[in-house]
Amino acid sequence: MTGEKFTIDVLQNDVANLSELIEAVRDVLAGMDYGAGEGRNRELDRVNGLVCVAAATIETLNSNIDRNYTTLKGCA
Repeated sequence: MTGEKFTIDVLQNDVANLSELIEAVRDVLAGMDYGAGEGRNRELDRVNGLVCVAAATIETLNSNIDRNYTTLKGCA
């Protein structure tokens, strides 16, 4: 991104890339053994919770960009 002009299109692309990253992390977390009872891996629970918050935030950003694209682009 060095020297690249920052535009709504760049932002939209960056958010899309973050979305892909979060989905890849979610896939990895879904395949992990969290354990049960006293042996439950609480750190994995925390990471999973944080990833869920990040995924929801990215989904909201994507939705807001899509819904307001024309205005953000300066065409309205």
